[in-house]
Amino acid sequence: MFVQNGGLYIKTGQHMGQMDNLVSKEYVQVFEPMMNNMPTSSFEGVKAIIEEEMGEKLEDMFSEFEEKPLASASIA
Repeated sequence: MFVQNGGLYIKTGQHMGQMDNLVSKEYVQVFEPMMNNMPTSSFEGVKAIIEEEMGEKLEDMFSEFEEKPLASASIA
């Protein structure tokens, strides 16, 4: 359910997966995989957001822009 709802729900699940000192072991085991196995955004979606926010074409702003990310970040 957390993954289906996305965003803040995923972040909450990720935090619960790290709270082995406060949350029972069963919950930690269920939520821990959310640290590394979450859905990714498409390049097209990322490109559209950047262009909309910046008001320019991606090609005009950057000489290079890799479509495949080296790493990822969350909404934290």
